[in-house]
Amino acid sequence: AALARSSAYLRQDNVATSWSVIDEDSFEGGFLSSMRGSGDGSGRSNIVFLDFPSPGDSQRHAEAVLAEAADANMGVLVLASQHAGRLGGRGVINLWIREQGPEWAVSTDLQHSNLAILLAYKLRRNWGGDINLVTAVRDDAQLHEADAYLHSLAELARLPGPPGVHVINRGFVDALAVAPVADASIFALAPTVDFDRLRAIIDGTETPCAFVRDSGIESAFI
Repeated sequence: AALARSSAYLRQDNVATSWSVIDEDSFEGGFLSSMRGSGDGSGRSNIVFLDFPSPGDSQRHAEAVLAEAADANMGVLVLASQHAGRLGGRGVINLWIREQGPEWAVSTDLQHSNLAILLAYKLRRNWGGDINLVTAVRDDAQLHEADAYLHSLAELARLPGPPGVHVINRGFVDALAVAPVADASIFALAPTVDFDRLRAIIDGTETPCAFVRDSGIESAFI
């Protein structure tokens, strides 16, 4: 009954939904079964949403799901809502872009950032706020190239706003604490997930965080 009500609520917002009940002995087994039976062709699911796991069994289950998603060429969004009290402000989104030095050349290889960029774009449309493109650069000599890269990326991805561009002259972890104030932060998720490092990022930003990994078919430039 609860699933039916949730599905009906989403349909009222013109979000296509379907639901099913899977009988499994564990969360991990149920999640993996749902992924493997998520449909074929145009109706096939192509992204997995996970709450950020706590250490222990929850993290082990999440690691198994993420591995299965990679094998199935599915995108991943891991949402850490520990600081959800920050939501509902001005709708500002910090989209973190990985260090691209020393060349800082824009290309179609965005290092798993396509889905992260697309998520920032969708959230901005829904919230009506602003996007900040943020990167951390240690080398003073690369600051100008990093700034030019972020401006080019914003133009090629047609990000609305125009977005703010912030190149922080610090190491990544130190940069988290001095980034622009935001209601949410988005990071590209590496193929190999280090949850301890992600926890440090969450503590450093003190915002809700979305960690996003491409399925391999997205493009932020189309």
